[in-house]
Amino acid sequence: MYHGKLMVLSLLQNPTGGISRVGFITSRRVGGAVQRNRARRMMREAVRHDLARLPQNLLLVLIGRTKVAAATLDAVQSDWRELLAKAHIHLNS
Repeated sequence: MYHGKLMVLSLLQNPTGGISRVGFITSRRVGGAVQRNRARRMMREAVRHDLARLPQNLLLVLIGRTKVAAATLDAVQSDWRELLAKAHIHLNS
């Protein structure tokens, strides 16, 4: 697990191979349903830009922390890329 300011990243190698997949989790600590949905949308949008460039065979889970609901998209994207760097995941060009 890799901890960022806004999210936590957990990853596994996919034993069956194939494309990388990403799951998103927000608990009730993030806030009410509106805040949790907003947080998941922000995390999805941050990952969407890099999804095609991720290496193959990865299963990633992003867990939103309480601060992610109030964060800007730029902050979420920055935290996402920092988590990738901590996990030594390099995006393909």
